[in-house]
Amino acid sequence: PTLILITVLTASCTTDLRGVPNASTCEKYSGDTIVGPEDIVYDDSVGGGRLIFSTQNRRQEAEHGKQSAPGTLQWFDLSKGEIFRFTVEGGPDELYPHGIDLVRQPDQSLLLYVVNHGDGESCHSEDEPSKNSIETYFVDGPKLTHKQDGTYSTPLLTNPSDVTATPSGDFYVSNMTQR
Repeated sequence: PTLILITVLTASCTTDLRGVPNASTCEKYSGDTIVGPEDIVYDDSVGGGRLIFSTQNRRQEAEHGKQSAPGTLQWFDLSKGEIFRFTVEGGPDELYPHGIDLVRQPDQSLLLYVVNHGDGESCHSEDEPSKNSIETYFVDGPKLTHKQDGTYSTPLLTNPSDVTATPSGDFYVSNMTQR
């Protein structure tokens, strides 16, 4: 069912999804509140579950040749069928999110890891200063609170795309290479 929802939210609804059970029962959720979904994680900490999205309208940049507006972190409530934006406390003034991961910590708190293209530009050379970072937020219902010392940056984050983390606090980042 989660695969069906992802397909419904990022593409159009169809009954011709080979290999996906119950594809004929999919629903299309209309509205433009999720623009430019970049990544998605499942969160079972709320009743009925939810999908957390990093969103960034990069089409504006491609179509108009200018930097896109900052993105958002949102969630889709699976039981209500509604989309919400997180209230974010702390962290960078502007967030240009890309890959995300959600990890339950040993103390049972939830930590959201976010690839942030801090200047709106994802690609940098190792010689060029980059504002790319990994931001970490505690997840508490509808609120994200930036973790103290929760910004990780290095010149090696030249073009980060995705992040995955472990409960011990280790995380791994993929860098896309230049063609």
